[in-house]
Amino acid sequence: MNQLDVCRFISNELPKKLKADLRALKIVKEADIECSAYFHLRVFFGERTEWRILARKYVPATGHYIDLLIFNSDIPIVAIELKWAKKEITNKDRASLEKALDDLKVKKAYWISLTTSEESDDTPPRNNGDQYRLFQKVINLGLQGDARKKWMHARRKYRQEMRNGKNG
Repeated sequence: MNQLDVCRFISNELPKKLKADLRALKIVKEADIECSAYFHLRVFFGERTEWRILARKYVPATGHYIDLLIFNSDIPIVAIELKWAKKEITNKDRASLEKALDDLKVKKAYWISLTTSEESDDTPPRNNGDQYRLFQKVINLGLQGDARKKWMHARRKYRQEMRNGKNG
């Protein structure tokens, strides 16, 4: 496995897997996105590999926490910021990823956001300096009408309408 394989997975397969998890109510908030992405990357890498993922890693070179940092052996290669319900990258996230690219010397940086929007998935416009380095992806729920209402109602059962468990 090489860097190109990893970047292809992050660009092409990971968004499909995250969308499937979102629709299956395995993702209902930002922390779930991190867990889901971490899981899918670990499965992709397998157990016997030099590739590693660290979650919520503080990086002294940048002064920021990075949601997921991917290493080949002990060399940082890819930085990923994950967001909930954002349509475009914030200045803070952009600065963090640009520092990861420039100061930490990762090869690629990804900003991925999941939303409950009815729209189809979207790639926000890129800055000139982003080409081949910083990639953005918005993954929308993509359900409309009654299907979206049903999903939103089911999601509430894991959020504000969550029930208590049963002892015994």
